[in-house]
Amino acid sequence: MKKIFKHIMYWHFFLQVKLLKLLKRPYVVLVVGVSQKSMIREKLKDEALKSGIKTRKKYMPYNTWFGVVLDFLDVPSAYSNIKGWIGIYFYSWYKFFKSLISFPDVLFLSGGVDEDGEAQKILRSISPDMIVFTDINTSFADDYTSMDVIEKEFGCFIDYLNKKSQKETLQYEYTGLDQIVEIINSDKKYIGVIDKDDERLVSLGKKLINRIFIKL
Repeated sequence: MKKIFKHIMYWHFFLQVKLLKLLKRPYVVLVVGVSQKSMIREKLKDEALKSGIKTRKKYMPYNTWFGVVLDFLDVPSAYSNIKGWIGIYFYSWYKFFKSLISFPDVLFLSGGVDEDGEAQKILRSISPDMIVFTDINTSFADDYTSMDVIEKEFGCFIDYLNKKSQKETLQYEYTGLDQIVEIINSDKKYIGVIDKDDERLVSLGKKLINRIFIKL
């Protein structure tokens, strides 16, 4: 019953996300990784605020594929409380209509992937314009199944960016997050940002058509 209810709620939120994407056209930055995604998301957000970009000052602390959708809409989670979700259903409509009046120009969202298919769920839901790859944590070094799954899901993100970009527009090596914010401000899209200190990520990142290597 809870799985069916969660599925129904997801499609409700999915519709709201797609309508806001269509009507407000925010630039969506997705930060993905194993252990540093929330920290890098906060640093990027702070740099964006300093440069005058209209974004949120606070984001939800969710990193699951479902949580990324909630974060986009700026609504909380009721976790396993069905009655709580009913309240959030009505609250989400309040937030939706409020968003039609005022909505961020740029959204910084973060998500983790450690199960098959999670990347596709995130991509289908929010269609990001930039993806920042922070790390593949070495704590998974002895867990080959987890490592394989994470690399496969990261590969899915890379395939998405390449399919969307289709042609090369930039391949840079940067030194600061402020330079990433400049790219965001210029509205260049379908770019992958890779932590150049992570060898696994650098290897994956070389497959990107449009890429930025940076020390995060």
